[in-house]
Amino acid sequence: MKLDTLATRVCLLFIGMILLAVGILTGVAQLRSPPCDPTGTLNASTVAGFFQSNSIKASMFLKAKGSDESDMGLVKWANEEYPSQNATLSEDGHWIKLVKSGRYLLFVQAVYKVPEGGASETTAEDQIDLQLKVVLKHRQGSLEEYSSAFDTRHRRSEETDAVLNHLVLLQVRSEDSLAINASHRHLLEYNTNPVSTFLTLLKYADDPEA
Repeated sequence: MKLDTLATRVCLLFIGMILLAVGILTGVAQLRSPPCDPTGTLNASTVAGFFQSNSIKASMFLKAKGSDESDMGLVKWANEEYPSQNATLSEDGHWIKLVKSGRYLLFVQAVYKVPEGGASETTAEDQIDLQLKVVLKHRQGSLEEYSSAFDTRHRRSEETDAVLNHLVLLQVRSEDSLAINASHRHLLEYNTNPVSTFLTLLKYADDPEA
């Protein structure tokens, strides 16, 4: 029951973040006309058009695979469902290659199992800095740390959960790739049902200059 409730909350949070992103995009419609509504008006019709457009159906859902690495490094992913024609996962599971240029919405959630430690919140040894980074590899080979999310947690007298999530709108060119860097990969929760550490990618719009 608790897992079902958590999954419901995650879904609602993700939908809310997408709607917020759509609102921001339509708010600047006079500078960049979005595909749903050239007038820049956000209403039930434009939101429905966003989810019904051909581009938004091009989606990808990936589940994190287990790792015992404690340092900052690339998260390994596995295709869970929703294969995309616009993106492919590399053989090593680290990089997502974008086949077509455009604007993509990327949402990442990481659930950490923070181990038990001291009861005091003021001890530096009991402090754990958690971080996610979106890394963009341009087709010419250069790397760019695009965006990040972070949190500091303190180890308590028993194991606790910490959730990091990150939503970002990416403007990419064909043949660009993206990956997720994460700290403390050995503490990530990998084996839950429903999935708790995951990545989902939605193509929001084609590149107007393509």
